Amino acid sequence: MKLSALLIENFKGIKSEVKVLIDNVVILIGPNNCRKSTVLDAYEAYFSVGAPLSLDYFHNQSDSLPISITGVFTDISSDDLDSIGQEWLITADPEFGDCAKFKFVWSKADEKAKKFSFSNKTNAFKPGGGGGWNTILSSRLPMPIRINPTDNTEALEQVVKELISKNAAAKIKQDKSKVAKIMAEIDALAKEVETELSSEISSISTSIQTEVDKMFKGMNVTFEAGVGKFDPEKAIKEGSRFIFENNGSSAPLANQGSGVQRSFLWAAIKTLSSQGLLKKGRTAIAADKPKVLLIDEPEINMHPAVIRSACEAIYALAELDGWQVICTTHSPVFIDLTKDHTTLIKVSNLVNDVLYYQTDKSAFSPDEKDNLKFLNRCCPTVNEFFFYDTALLVEGDTEYLAYQDQIKRHNLVMTHCVINCRGKANIPTFIKIFDQFGANAVAIHDLDTKLNSNGKKNAMWTINEKIRLAADATNGRVQTLVHVPDFEGDYLDESPQKDKPYNLFKHITASDFESNPRYDRLRSSLMDIESGCHTGLYTQVVELEAKI
Repeated sequence: MKLSALLIENFKGIKSEVKVLIDNVVILIGPNNCRKSTVLDAYEAYFSVGAPLSLDYFHNQSDSLPISITGVFTDISSDDLDSIGQEWLITADPEFGDCAKFKFVWSKADEKAKKFSFSNKTNAFKPGGGGGWNTILSSRLPMPIRINPTDNTEALEQVVKELISKNAAAKIKQDKSKVAKIMAEIDALAKEVETELSSEISSISTSIQTEVDKMFKGMNVTFEAGVGKFDPEKAIKEGSRFIFENNGSSAPLANQGSGVQRSFLWAAIKTLSSQGLLKKGRTAIAADKPKVLLIDEPEINMHPAVIRSACEAIYALAELDGWQVICTTHSPVFIDLTKDHTTLIKVSNLVNDVLYYQTDKSAFSPDEKDNLKFLNRCCPTVNEFFFYDTALLVEGDTEYLAYQDQIKRHNLVMTHCVINCRGKANIPTFIKIFDQFGANAVAIHDLDTKLNSNGKKNAMWTINEKIRLAADATNGRVQTLVHVPDFEGDYLDESPQKDKPYNLFKHITASDFESNPRYDRLRSSLMDIESGCHTGLYTQVVELEAKI
């Protein structure tokens, strides 16, 4: 039995129910302050199996609306059924197939939640439910390990130092002669100090004795140098620290930049958990206990190259047995559509406006997957479209420059973006992504000729057909627009043979660009697309033939 989804309602900034699909890797994206981190909080609340929540966790800080978090479990085995009972098995659920649903409801602040199970007899939730409920959930739910942007490394460094010092102290204690030798050397040092400071010690002792003698006649006071109990573990722990060396200089962890500190945090968590040494509170997390890393904005304070390395590390962690990752991010680098078992969730401040993309449901051909891998490597920001309301999919650099300029001129930089698909042949692949994600886009391409110079069908015309066919499957969310015969010919009535992006740059930066009638169609191109009156918009392939 594994957790496949959480349904969250009236929890912090979330009011209406939000569904969060759980996968090996879950990437949460969206604008600032749109409840991404709230999803991580909700997972921790559900994992607590109903532990009390303060008023701050209730929507609008009011417990007039109960918090409800439901877990949907799939892959239910016969052993699971023996434990929870047949009544709680839901067969052929429209979305999850055979599953079980268990819910916690918090009705009052600072009080435990009530438990509910979905019954196949009443087709509704019933109080209580499956036998051994809490024990089963606790064993099936991955242990959350949370990393926040504001976390410091001090506590975790102390844990690592404690483990190292314990091992070192154990080695020392095995050889008692080493401890005896250390004690003898420290004792000799103390006597040496006593001799060197005898006059100062004598003066202090005499003064103290004079005062004591006023109250207790005949009392003698002297100072004797000695050595207290030597604790190897404490001495090593308090005297040790992690030193980072780079380019000939070294500094402790506390003096490192935020990026290095966060990297240490992940590395320490992974290392300690793999050895069963990581603790949740005071309890050690067993090495074989499933774990989920809940991480907020891992890209914060990091150099671009380090961001890419961090992305690879996070996906690699999720590939290990017993590990999952739920991550919030504002960086397109953390989105990799070629990775299996990855779910992308876009949340917003609008009610019920949640979009999903699951790589396991992508029907990409091997060639399309290879193309996506290539695009990720040569253009890591290509996945920016997931962060915007509308994307313009274009063939290359010239169109990218033109429409990006229009977006800036019309102040649409927060809602619109241009994606350079690095070739017309990649546009259908991106349309497939938009179809599953349920997002809006405009696919923009050149008309090209139907036949090549040899009189055979032009491969680029076949791509025209594929673009429109892919758009037909999106229920109108993806529009198609054609430049006749190409971008330069359509907007500028010219056909440059080289340096096309630079040629366009000279046009859009010309002193008369805003006033010259020659540029009227280019200046209005984006607004014409938005209003639906652009002459290049089409809905059927046959319309392209009429434009030849």
